[in-house]
Amino acid sequence: KLRELGKVVYKPFAQYVANYEELEARAMTAEVSSWATEKKDTIDEIHNLATCVGRVASMVESAGVRCGHLTRGVGYPALARAVARGLDTHLDRYRRLMRRLEKRKVVVDDDWSVLQHCLSANQATGDLMLQLEQLEVTLSTSFLESCRQFLGADSADLPLQQHHIFLLDSPSIISLSELFTAVSSNTGSATPLLQQSISLLSSTCSDLQKTTFSIMFHPISSQLELIPTLSTWAATTTGQGTLHTTDMPDFSFSPSEYITCVGEYLMTLPQHLEPYMSQDNAPLTRAFREAVFPGSSDTSGAAQQSPADFLLGCISSSTCTSYFSYISSIPTLNNNSSRQLAMDISYLGDILDDLGHPLTSDLSSTAVLLRLAMEKWREESGGHSNKVVAMVRQARGVSE
Repeated sequence: KLRELGKVVYKPFAQYVANYEELEARAMTAEVSSWATEKKDTIDEIHNLATCVGRVASMVESAGVRCGHLTRGVGYPALARAVARGLDTHLDRYRRLMRRLEKRKVVVDDDWSVLQHCLSANQATGDLMLQLEQLEVTLSTSFLESCRQFLGADSADLPLQQHHIFLLDSPSIISLSELFTAVSSNTGSATPLLQQSISLLSSTCSDLQKTTFSIMFHPISSQLELIPTLSTWAATTTGQGTLHTTDMPDFSFSPSEYITCVGEYLMTLPQHLEPYMSQDNAPLTRAFREAVFPGSSDTSGAAQQSPADFLLGCISSSTCTSYFSYISSIPTLNNNSSRQLAMDISYLGDILDDLGHPLTSDLSSTAVLLRLAMEKWREESGGHSNKVVAMVRQARGVSE
C-alpha cells in the first residue's frame, strides 16, 4: 500500500521527469549560445573558447546537482544525453573556426599566426577533454550515491524510496539500470556516463587535428606535388653542365629547388613550435593522445614526447610517406636524374636527422637503389623491400 501511495504522490512529477532531457538540453544550449562573441577576429574567438572550458565544466556540474535534486537520480541517462546536445552546440564554434583557419593555409609560411591559432584551439579541446573526464568521475559518484538506495545490491526494500518505479516508465527503468550497472561495475567504456559527449569531442579533436595538419603540411605538399612533372627527370644536363656519365662524383649534384623549399620550411618549424617544447602542457598532450593527428602511430608517442616533438615527428613521417608516393609517380629516370633524385632524398635525410626524425626505411632504400650501378643491380638490390625494388627498377628501366 505504501508503494501505491508513492506512485500517487510522485505521479504529478513523472511528466516533468519524462521531459527532463528536453528541458535540460534547452537550458544548456541557451547557456552555451550566450557565450559566443560577435567579434570576427580569430584570436579573440580562440581566447573566448579557451575561457569557455571552465564554463562548460561548471555548467555540467550544476546540471548534475539539479538532476539529483529534481529527479532523485533517475534522470541521469537523460542528463547524459542533454549534456551531449549542449556540448554539440558549443562544438559548432570549433567547426566554424576550422573552416576559417582552413581558408588561410596558403599563407602559413608567411603568417605563422595561423599555426599558433591552430595549436591554441587544439589545446582548448584537450583541456575540455580533461575536464569531461574529471566530470565523469564526479557525476558517476553522485549518480551512484543517488541511485544506490533503490538499485544497488544492498538496496533496502523501502516502499517510499523506489523513485525509479514512481517516476519512470519501463523502458526508462531498463535504461537507468543498465547505466547503473555500467558505472558501478567499471566494465566496458571507461566513461559510460559521458561517453556520447566524449565521442563528440573526440570527433571534433580529430577534425581539428586534420585541419592543423593540412595547414602545417601545405607548404610541403605544394612542393612535392610538382615532382612527377618536373623536367629534371628526363634531362641529361643540370645547371652545372652536361652529365652523361655515371662516374661523376656526388658533389657535382646539388639539391633541387623543390626539396630545398621543403627543407627550409622544415628547419623553420622548431622555432615556431618552441612554446610547445615542454612536456608540461597537459591539455595539448591530452588532445594529441587521441592519436588522430595524421602521421601519428599510437597514443604512447604523444604521451612520452613534448607536443612540439610529436608534431615534428608527424610532419616528418608524412613528408617521407608523401615524398615516396610522388617518387613512385615519376614515369622514367635516366642515370643522371636517378642520382639527382638520390641527392634530393639525402638532402631531406640530413634535414630530418637534424630534427631528430630520420628518413623512413623505404626512402633510405630508394636513395641506395637510385645510386646503384646497373651492372651491380642483381647482386646488391637484395635486402631492400620488394615494393621499393620494383618501383626503382621500373623507373630506371632495369631489366629483370
